[in-house]
Amino acid sequence: MLDPHYTERSAEVQGRVLNAKTLIPVVGAEVRFTQEPHYPIYTGANGEFHMKAIRDFHWYSDAGGGSLPMRKSSSRRISHTNYVTLWGDWNGDAGDILLQPKPADR
Repeated sequence: MLDPHYTERSAEVQGRVLNAKTLIPVVGAEVRFTQEPHYPIYTGANGEFHMKAIRDFHWYSDAGGGSLPMRKSSSRRISHTNYVTLWGDWNGDAGDILLQPKPADR
């Protein structure tokens, strides 16, 4: 018999993404999980983002010694075309997260 089951993936997280050199908010930065499903969200006008707590849904069967699927990673990445991508495992109030601008092409 199949039973529905949820596994906790990550806690709620919110923060603000800023340019590490100027401290100006980074608008349109993508915040997402590094492992699928990614659940991407984007920073707003003030560089702020809010990602709700995530629970993954699974069908589970204990017939034949079945086991629950492995928990997916809660690691996230923050990326923007003008900045160096940053990886981390932020939870709760992440505060200000600083992205380094990409070097200008010469």
